[in-house]
Amino acid sequence: MNNSSTGSISGAVTKNDETPLEDATLAAFDGTVEVASTSSKSDGSYAILGLPAGTYDVTASHSGFTSSTKKDVNVVVGNDTGGTDFSLTPPP
Repeated sequence: MNNSSTGSISGAVTKNDETPLEDATLAAFDGTVEVASTSSKSDGSYAILGLPAGTYDVTASHSGFTSSTKKDVNVVVGNDTGGTDFSLTPPP
């Protein structure tokens, strides 16, 4: 982390068969306001960096899959909230 007054959220995005999902969009929201976003890498990993301390809802989305949201993800200054993982499924 470049700034000691921020934290981050990281994890992985997979398909429902547990294979990595590249180029999923991950967005952190404070209420209804998008604070930051990123995309997952080829191995499904992602990190949303530079987040002020607080509680966020994190949404993962990808074309052809149903979006998923993790609510109340806590970010602490100087720490990474790792293990915020998503498994996306195709729509019914």
